[in-house]
Amino acid sequence: MPNTALEQAIGVFERMRLKVAASTILGDRQVTVSIGVASYERQDTLETLIAKADQCLYQAKAKGRNQVVFASPERDF
Repeated sequence: MPNTALEQAIGVFERMRLKVAASTILGDRQVTVSIGVASYERQDTLETLIAKADQCLYQAKAKGRNQVVFASPERDF
């Protein structure tokens, strides 16, 4: 999401997560999503940015799934 502040991106993904959780597929199956979000910082490469988002995704799953976890500048990855 180029040119999007971290807070805006989190809001987009949180709304997406809620919509998915409120819907059903294949008749009666409920699905949830876990999302990891990272914002680009000057020192990031594509690989470090993806690694931060991936680590956030695994944290979301470890915390019970169905949530958005984001990398903040204060986090040390």
